[in-house]
This record gives sequence, C-alpha cells and structure tokens, in this order.
Amino acid sequence: MSLTQSAYFGDPLFFALVILKMVNISLKYGNSKESSYAFAAYALLLCGKLENYAVGYEFGKLAILMNKKFKIKELDCKIFFITSAFVNIWCDPLNKSILLMKKAYEVGKQYGDFNFSNYSISFLPYYMMISGLYELQEVVNVCDEANDFSLRLKNYIYYERNMITKTSTLSLMGLTDDKASLNYDDYIEFDHLKKLKDMGANTQINYYNINKISLLYFYGEYIEGLKLAEETESLIVYSPGGTYLNPQYYLYYSLLITSSYESLNKDKQMLLMNKLKVHRSIFQKWVEICPQNFNCNILLIDAEIARISKNFLKAMDLYDEAIRDSEENGFKVIEALANELAAKFHLSFNRKKIAISYLEDAIVLYEKWGAKGKVRYLIKSYRYLLEEKKSPYDSGLKTIIKRYEDISTTNKNIMDILDAASLIKASQAISSEMIFDKLIEKLMNILIENAGAQYAFLMLEDKNELCIHANVTLNNNIEIILKKSINYKAEDLPESIINYVRRTEKEIILNAVNESALFSEDLYIINNQPQSILCIPIREQAKVIGVLYLENKTIKNIFTAERLQILKILVSQAVVSIRNSLNYEEIKSTKEEYSNLFENIQDVFYRTDLEGKVILASPSCENLLGYTREEIINKDIEVFYKYPEQRKNMLKILEEKNYVENFEQQIICKDGTIKWASTNTHYYRDKEGNILGIEGMIRDVNEQKIMEEYKIAKESAEAATKTKSEFLANMSHEIRTPMNVIIGFTNLVLKTDLSAKQLDYINKIKSSSKNLLGIINDILDFSKIEAGKLELESINFNLKDVISSTVAMIQMKAIDKGLRLICDISEDIPCYLNGDHLRLQQILMNLLNNSIKFTETGSILIKASLLYSNEKNCKISFSVKDTGIGITKDLLPKLFTPFSQADTSITRKYGGTGLGLTICKNLVNMMNGDIEVESEYGVGSIFTFTLEFNLETEIKSNDNLKVDKTLKRIELKKHIKAAKVLLVEDVILNQKFITELLHDTKLIVDIANNGKEALKAITASNYDIILMDIQMPIMDGYEATRIIRKDSKFAQLPIIAMTANAMEGTKEDCLKAGMNDYISKPIDIDQLFLILNSWIKSESKDSSKDILHALDISDMDTAKFLAHTLKGVASNISAYKINEFTSKLHSSIINKNKPEAYRFLYELDKQLKLTINSIKSLEKIEINKSTIDKTFIDKVKIESILKKLEKLLKEDSPDSEFCLEDLKNHLEASMFYKELEEIEKYLNRYDFDGAIQILKKIFKSLKISTEGVFDNV
Repeated sequence: MSLTQSAYFGDPLFFALVILKMVNISLKYGNSKESSYAFAAYALLLCGKLENYAVGYEFGKLAILMNKKFKIKELDCKIFFITSAFVNIWCDPLNKSILLMKKAYEVGKQYGDFNFSNYSISFLPYYMMISGLYELQEVVNVCDEANDFSLRLKNYIYYERNMITKTSTLSLMGLTDDKASLNYDDYIEFDHLKKLKDMGANTQINYYNINKISLLYFYGEYIEGLKLAEETESLIVYSPGGTYLNPQYYLYYSLLITSSYESLNKDKQMLLMNKLKVHRSIFQKWVEICPQNFNCNILLIDAEIARISKNFLKAMDLYDEAIRDSEENGFKVIEALANELAAKFHLSFNRKKIAISYLEDAIVLYEKWGAKGKVRYLIKSYRYLLEEKKSPYDSGLKTIIKRYEDISTTNKNIMDILDAASLIKASQAISSEMIFDKLIEKLMNILIENAGAQYAFLMLEDKNELCIHANVTLNNNIEIILKKSINYKAEDLPESIINYVRRTEKEIILNAVNESALFSEDLYIINNQPQSILCIPIREQAKVIGVLYLENKTIKNIFTAERLQILKILVSQAVVSIRNSLNYEEIKSTKEEYSNLFENIQDVFYRTDLEGKVILASPSCENLLGYTREEIINKDIEVFYKYPEQRKNMLKILEEKNYVENFEQQIICKDGTIKWASTNTHYYRDKEGNILGIEGMIRDVNEQKIMEEYKIAKESAEAATKTKSEFLANMSHEIRTPMNVIIGFTNLVLKTDLSAKQLDYINKIKSSSKNLLGIINDILDFSKIEAGKLELESINFNLKDVISSTVAMIQMKAIDKGLRLICDISEDIPCYLNGDHLRLQQILMNLLNNSIKFTETGSILIKASLLYSNEKNCKISFSVKDTGIGITKDLLPKLFTPFSQADTSITRKYGGTGLGLTICKNLVNMMNGDIEVESEYGVGSIFTFTLEFNLETEIKSNDNLKVDKTLKRIELKKHIKAAKVLLVEDVILNQKFITELLHDTKLIVDIANNGKEALKAITASNYDIILMDIQMPIMDGYEATRIIRKDSKFAQLPIIAMTANAMEGTKEDCLKAGMNDYISKPIDIDQLFLILNSWIKSESKDSSKDILHALDISDMDTAKFLAHTLKGVASNISAYKINEFTSKLHSSIINKNKPEAYRFLYELDKQLKLTINSIKSLEKIEINKSTIDKTFIDKVKIESILKKLEKLLKEDSPDSEFCLEDLKNHLEASMFYKELEEIEKYLNRYDFDGAIQILKKIFKSLKISTEGVFDNV
C-alpha cells in the first residue's frame, strides 16, 4: 500500500496494476484491513479513465463500510479523500462530497496522515468555489489554511495549486489587478505559470488554464478565453481522473464557443458546432448517472446552442429550465449565469422589462456569492438598462448598486459642460428608431453635431469584414450618404488608423496631425491633410463590432477628452439601438418566413385555449381532417379523438414534462374515417410566463403506422417460419440419424445368410423404413413449398428414361398385388427435354404409389401425350388411371388439401400423411401446369396433369445422367480400393454401419468422434478422403472444415459432408464451409460409392495437375511443396527419369521461372503416365519392350482401342477407364488431349452417354468408319 502514493504521481499505469493486484488478493484470499483502501483506489480507477461511475460509486461505499467495520482510523483520511474528490461527485450531490472532504482533512490531521490531509484541504476550496454554496471570502480563508499546510510540508506543487485557486477567487471578488487577472500583491501569475512550465507540472498548468478560462468567460473576454480553451485540449489528459475539473472545462469551453460564435467565419463555426455536440454528449453521459450535479450544465449549454441556432422559443424555455434546475440542486453559480444569459437573450430582442428582471436576479446571486468584481462588471456593462427601469428598484438591488457607484470626476465634468437634458434627448432620439437606415441617419446627425467634426464615417462588422455603412460631410448643410460597401480604396479612408483602433480596441485622438509622426505615411492623410482626427472602437459585449471615424480639416485640437466621453456615451447607446434595429429587421423577416411557413406547412399547427377550444389552425388541417380552417375554429379538440382518454394521457404527460413529443393517437376525420396522427405539444404563455393554452404540431402518420404494423406482422411471420424451419431441420436430423442406422444395418444383414423367415422379417423392416423415410421427405418438401424455398432445376433429360425408371421402381409393388402396369407414351413426344426431371418423377411416383395402394385388382395405366410443340418448348399431358376404390364426388374438393384424405377410414386402413397430393399440386403449379382428378366410387380414378418443358436437340451436359442407369449398382473403382478414409461421426451406431459398409469394399477406415479429434487425426496420418458429419458435440463439421482449409497442406483433401439435415440451404452451407460434396442421411450406398469414385484419386495421377493448377494461379509455395514431395517419392522408388524432371521442375519453381516450369512439367507428366502405363502392363503380364513414340499415331491400333472402348461404354463397364488409359498412351501428344480429358471427366461421374458423344468426335476426326458402331446409342 505504501507504494501506491508515489506510483500514482510517478507511474499511473503501475499504480493501476498495484491496485488491481490488491483487489485480486482480497477477492481470492479474503479481506484484510488494507482491502478497504484497495477498494477505494479501485473506485478511483473506475471513475477515472474507465468512466464506470456506477460501479466505482458502489466500490467507494464498500470501502467506507469495510473500513468502518475494521475500525482502521489511520485509513479514514485516504478513503474519505479518494471517495469525496474522485468518486462520490458522480453520483451524490456535490455538497455531500465537500462535507466528506472536510472530514478527511480533520481526520488526517488527527491520525497523522498529513499527505492525504494536505490533498484534502487543497482540493476543498475549489469544490467550495464552483458549487456557489459558500461565500468566496470563506473560500479564500480555506485557501490560506491550505497554503500554510502545504508550506509546512514543503509541498510546493500543491502550494502553487492553492495559489491558483486563491487568486482565481480574488479575481471574482474584484481584488486582483484587473478583471480576469490573477495578479495579487506580490503574486504575478505569469511568473508562477513560467515556474510551473519549468517544473514540467502539466497537471497544475492544466488546473491554471481551467480556472483562467472560467474567469475570461465571466468577464466577457470570449475570444481570448476560446483560444486558451482550444490550447488546453492537449493538456486535459492531465486532469486527475474523476475530479470535477473536466466538467468545469467542458462547461466554460462550450459557453465560450456560443458567446464567440456569431463573430467567427462559417468554417470555424462548423468546426466549433461539432465540438459543442461532442461536449454535450459527454455531459449527457454524466447526466444519466447524476442529474442533480450535471443537468443544469447541459440545460444551459442547450439553451445557448438553441440561441445560436436561432431556435429562440426553445432557447427561452431552456434558460428557464436551467435556472429552475440549478436552484433546486443548489448550484448558485449556474443559476446566476443562466439568469445573466437569459437577460442578454431577451435584451437582444429589446425585451428590456424581461431582461432587467433576469439581470437583477443574476446580480443578487453574484453579490450573495461574494463575486464583487463580477457584480461591478455587470453594473458597468448594463448601467443604461438598470437606470431605464421605470419602477423603483427593490431594496436589495438598490443597496447593491449604490455600493458599486463609481462615477468618475471626468463624468461629473462632462455633465457640467453638457446639458444633461440635451444628452438624454439625443439618447432618446437614437433609441426610439427601429428602422436601420433611419437609425444610422439619426445617429450620424447627432454625432457630427456634438463632436465638432466636418467629416465622419461609420464602419460596422459584417461577416468579419468592416463595411462602410454611412459617410457624413458637413458643408452648409449636413450631407449623409447611406451605403454598405466592403470595396474601398486606400485613399478613401485612413486604413492604418482604422486597423490600429480595431486591433488594439483603443480610441485614438490626433489633434495636430501634420505635427505627428504617427500615421504620417498613410496615403489618405497625405492626400487630405486633416487637422484633427478622432477614431473610436464600437464595442458590443466587450467585442469590437465597428469603428467611428471623425475629422476636422481646418481646426486643430477640436477633439477634447470631454468630447470623447460624450461620443462614447452616445456610441454605447447607439450600439444597443443598432443591435435592436438589426434584431427588429431579423424578427420582421422571420415573421414573414413564419407566416409563409404557417400558410404552406404540410403538418397541422394548432392552438387551443385552456378549455380545449381550437383558436388557431393552419390551412393544412383540411388535408388531414377534411375540415377547413374556418370550420375547425371554436370546436372542442377532444371531438377529433377516437379515444378521448388518449387526450387525457397526453395532457398528463404535458403537465409532468411541460412538453409532449411524438404522441400517437387515432383521430376522426370529417368523413368518419380514422387516421393515425403524431403530436408534438407544449404550453404557450404570455410574456410573464402565464399559461394561456396549448399549441403544437400534428403529423399524419397513418401510412407509416400501417407500414409498421405490416412490418411487425411480416417479422412475426418470418420469425415463425424460421422457427418452423429450425424445428423441421432438427426433426429431420433426429429422425434421419436413427433411420440411417436402421436402413444401413438392414442392408448389411441382407448380405448375410438368412432363413426364409428372417429374410421376410428383414425385408419388411426395410420396406417400413423406406415408407417412414418417404413420409419424412413429404413433410420436408411440403415445408419447403410452404416457405417458398423449394427451387426447381433446369437440366436436360430423356422423358422415356424418366418414365421407365419410375415404373421400374414401383413395379415390384404392383407385381406383389397382382396388378398390371401399362405404359402408353405417345411417339410424337420429343426425345430430349429440359426441366426438372426429378420433380416430374416425384409427381409420377406419388400418383402411382397411390394407385397401387388403393387398387386391389385390375390395372394401372400411365399415359403421356403431346398437347403442342414448337421450336423452343412443348406441353405434355400425363395421366395415371387405376381400377381402384374410387372417390365419392363430395370428397373430391378435399383431395389437394394438406393433411387430409378422402375420409378418416382410409387413413386407418391404408395409412399416409395426406401430403402427397398437396405436394403434387404445388409442384405442378410451380412447373406452369395444372392437375385435376376424375373419379367414380367403386370404379376407379384418373389423375391428369400438364407440364411445360423446353426442347433440346441432344443431351450435352455431364449432369444429364439417364435416370435408369442411376438404378444400377455402382461399384468402387479398382484404383481407390485400399484407400484410407477418415470417418468423423459422433453416433456410435452410424460409425459401426458405415465402417462395416466401407470395410466390405476393402477401404481402410479410421474414426473420429468429433471435429476436434478429426484435426488431430489428419496431422497424425494421411487420408485420401474425409466423411464429415455436421452436427457433433465439442466441434461441429463446419468449424472443423474451416480450420482444415486454413492449412495449405490439406487444400486438396476431399471432405464430404454427411448430415441428417435435409432442409434447403444445407448443401450450400457445407460447400461454403469448404467441403467438396454432400450426402444426406439415411445414406444411399450407390450415392456414397459414386461420391467416393468421384473424389478419391491415385496420387500420381493428380500430382502433375495439382502443380499445373498452382502455377496457373501463381501459388509458387504450393507448387514448390508438391514438386519437392514428388521428387522424394521418385527417389524412394528409384524412378530416375521422374526424379530428373522433378529436380529440374523444383529448381525452376524456386527461381520463379514459370515458362521453364511449364516445359518441365509437361515432360514430367508424360514420364509419369509412361511409368504408370508400364506398371499396368506388368500387372496384366503384357510386357512391351519397345518404347511408344507418342508423336506417331498408329491408326489401326487406335481404331481397335476406340471400338473396344465404345463397346465398354455401352455396357456401362468400369473397365472403360483402363481402356481409356490405353487410348491416351497412343494419343497423348496429339490433338485429342482435351477430348480424352473430357471423356475421363464423364467416366468419373458415370456419365457413359456423355463419354460416347465425345468418342464420336474422335472417330469423325480420324475418319474411322462407324459402321456397326454406336448402334442403339
């Protein structure tokens, strides 16, 4: 604990680490007597840079309570000081912290904690000063005590801090050398500031700046104060975290911005407006945690922002709110400031009576505080206003003003020289005029008459530029030229004098110009030779806004000090009149704008009296309500409410908050229709603040409300659909997982030796499982259709093949029941169509299964006929006719309704979900067709549907497998037998089934129970393929795949998704995660073998292609890795030729010579294939000692191989692959390289028809006779 004090000042980060360590020890091992200090210091951290005030406040309270429990009096001072100075101020009233800080000081002295006692007494006077609850003389007394304490401890840093607090307080009391100055007796502020800078005491410099900024604001030095505030931005980080310094800095910085705002250029205004918004957001955060301390600050800032934004009504209300809030919470300084600013605001609109009222309150509050310097400044600045008040002062203010009477002898002399009545008359003449041009004319007349000048001009600031507003020449008659001009020449006026007065803000008198060296070089003076010159700065609120220039060309010494004082009095009166005149012009213009706005506004402006009678409404009421403005006047506003209690609720809110925002209610229009409307409402008052009624704006939000209700309904529906989809996905997974095991093990059992009875049982299990799977698929299909997520494919197919395969699949069922299946396919139907053949097959299967289910004897007819055909598409009619039980006419309308059948007895007898026909109808509709049924009870039924298809001349794509050929059992290719498979599956039964299935095919299978185990397995062993389940504990398949794909070593490793989730989008999610393919559970053996055949490849066969791909995409690291691996393999098996080429290839890749790499890769590829072919020849004991010259084509030999390959392809034989390799050895370097690659791709997908189409091209190119070849293809 002893380290923390020095750490706080020397290394704040180390201080934080020490405190956190102490807190952790307390939490881990229990509290000790030092824990209370640790918690207090932790509260300091939380309320400082971390800005977690609420939690910090709780830790502060905990520290006090804990120390009270342990009764460690020596720690009281530390804990009381930390919580009062840094913590409690964010949550408790400020005065509560001040009282606790006093207690910390006394306890520290009593128990010998002098350092923390010194900190307490040094912080105390500043907090007392800013609260306004303590007279400033008392603050000075505490400062003296703090100075004495700091000097006794030789703590000179804190002595400097105390002197800053003391002299700032004395400045407010008017006891320093000048306003806003800290010079007092032998204390020279700039000497001490230099000392602080030499010491590098940034914290104390920052403290000085913040005090100085507030003083500059109090005494109207806004530009200087703003400049210092901007400079302090870089020092604010040195404010001790959690103290009240930052709020004071941001408050006076904000007020300096608003006070200087109108004198700045637009770019600067925009920059500072953004700063104001930032400051406001900082205060908003503080207000949320402690409104009693900070709300009055933000209200005052908001009032000033509203003023400079010309939102005058809002500004007026906000000043009053700031006054009320600061009064309620005891912030007398803010209350005085708010009154002062409110007075300035009303005075800008020439509301003198109201302004005087606010000004009086401000002066009284400052006087009670003891800020005599500030009071003197206000009386001096607004003497003319206070003296204008017609009613006598209240006794308190009278006493104050009398005490500050400071009329100089000079002023008395002036009144002796000049008749007071004449001066008052002149002032009244100036103040009585509101039209700007007339005011300037009167002013210039009066000035030139009283000054003894022959020539004068008036310049006023406009957008930071001085403009000439009037020229006056005194000849026999006064000639006044009114104009506004920025463009003038150097010889037109004495620029050097104008600039000097404007810059120094001091008047200048030259009574013998030709004898003075000053300004002798000015071109205007050289040309015009004036004898006497007087130039006066025109000030408004301590800011120069213009210049008055007077001269006499013939008389020297005409402008005496007495004349100067007279002119200054007249000018000060003129400034107020000019401002009032400009405000009047602005208000007049604003009134016209408001009038135009009122007449044309789209929203409805309304005003009612206290009884609710409408007394004013904008013309837009007719658009909203249907009533004209004349019709709506004097109506009770409650009649427009659909629910009168809504108005009562609105009035209740208005009474509580004084305003209502975005209050929504339903209103009744003239024609009886109901609309939604939104209201913003407030009281309107007279000048004295008395409530006269209610006014506000009404906006039509009917369409918006309808859209909101639609959006809510839409989101609710979407959420329900999503929930339903998630449920179905989970249901699918939970049902398909055990189904996978049941069907899988059933197939395995069927391969064993079984008795006839066992075989019958197992077949029944298999049949029932498939029925259950069909039901699940029906439910999922229906859900996809219902959600609009079922997508149709558009691929080429042979219609006869589709019908034939469909019949083949249900033929055994028909035979078992003794039914005849008859196909009648019209010969004029085009052979090749384009569409979704799987959905067509699904419709036919559903109808045929129904017919078989409901037909006991007779036959079932499947018919297809062409309705029409053109060059692009055709329409075909399909029908399924049976001799079954039939359907009564009254039950026909229910057939296509979801989850319904003809009657419940059918469900009990035949089973089914009632979804099949619904799915059929939806699929037919999606494929631009219609479906209908004819039925006679006891005779049978005919289901007819029509579909449209596009036409194709031939099957082109390798996706277009003949459907009947997919029914053939697929065997694993020879070259992948003994391949190594990693099965990633968490369900043990699934593991056993798939392992048994793959072991049967001689594949080597390892098992991982989840994704995490899979990651370990692939790093420990090499695998040819991964079968990856999706939903697993610990790590699912998606995450595992993404991690695998991040490692370039496994970029080419095939990963196949296996999932029981059959919902739409699952496959896309798998591919997006990095998987290569997808198979759904229950696993179809043929589909599994097809996928294994497609993705497991021999290592040597793929190496050259992988290197080529890496070179093509400039992935040199991968290319180098693959070449290096192949080189090692070649060395191991003594393949010297391959080793030679891989060495050259490896070197060219390292040297990044891509052309050379491509050349060696081509040679390597040839050598690899030659070596592979030689090995195959050895396996077949067909030793061929001669080397094949690949550049020579043996046409006879090729013809023999081609015909053999054609035969094998027609038989769908896997041996086609070996024949193809033989063919490639003869044609490898020829022009048929691409064709052979295409044939290989077709074979990998078991698309034998596609391979035959390419083979035909080779026959044709080589001009080999096709007689007897390709028959029946």
